[in-house]
Amino acid sequence: MKKLFVALLPIILVPMVSACQDKEHSVIAIKTFDDEYSFVELSVNNVKTLINSGQHFILECYTEYCSHCKDLEPLLRKYSKENNNVIYRLNLGNFDSETSFKEALTDPYPNIFMHAYVPQILYIKNKELTYEVSDTKFSSYTALNKIMNKHVLLSNITMIGSMSALKTYENNNSNYVAFVYDLGMAKSLELASSNLITSEMASGKKNIVLLNYASFAENSAELMAYYESDFEHFACYKNGNIIKTIDYTNDDGSQLSELISNL
Repeated sequence: MKKLFVALLPIILVPMVSACQDKEHSVIAIKTFDDEYSFVELSVNNVKTLINSGQHFILECYTEYCSHCKDLEPLLRKYSKENNNVIYRLNLGNFDSETSFKEALTDPYPNIFMHAYVPQILYIKNKELTYEVSDTKFSSYTALNKIMNKHVLLSNITMIGSMSALKTYENNNSNYVAFVYDLGMAKSLELASSNLITSEMASGKKNIVLLNYASFAENSAELMAYYESDFEHFACYKNGNIIKTIDYTNDDGSQLSELISNL
């Protein structure tokens, strides 16, 4: 039944939008210093973790055998690269049937995953679907860019996936708060959603760095040594030679809020 996701493709529904942002329905753009991490492939469990954390993010649903998805991918990659934005992706081709999709995503999140068609771009905010673009094809990069510009808020949040990129970032930004961003670590996501990735914080002038743990897997020891920390005490405030850490396991949000307010 994999053809289900293609069979249910909708008729062209690209809305006519203006360049002005619709803040009520907008999600936060996480920037990246690593081009290869602009597109982040998620498992179903990853998607659930992100939704449950309350984060604001963009999710593209696609399949490898969908021709319109293939047409859309280079446009999304171009947008992501030009704007240094992270776009999350979910391959619906991994589901064997409509029933398995319904059990995994529609039943627990009926307000987000109402349909199982591709391609579609979902804007998810506070566990709700705020906006949806579903189309057989985008007429042009200009059309996609207009939609993104309207529904994506610029922010001061940057995802970094390598030591070299981190050091490059530091050359231009001496003041920032960094913490491990791990889709498999519930505590880091809970901390992020409740105290960090909010509209107010993201639109502020404080520099926030998300360290993509999956990409640091082979040199995580180097990362920990760099911050003189460990994974339970990782949210770090770095300002020149000043480093302060937060205990992930014992923070009600006040520690992180204090660090950010003192930047």
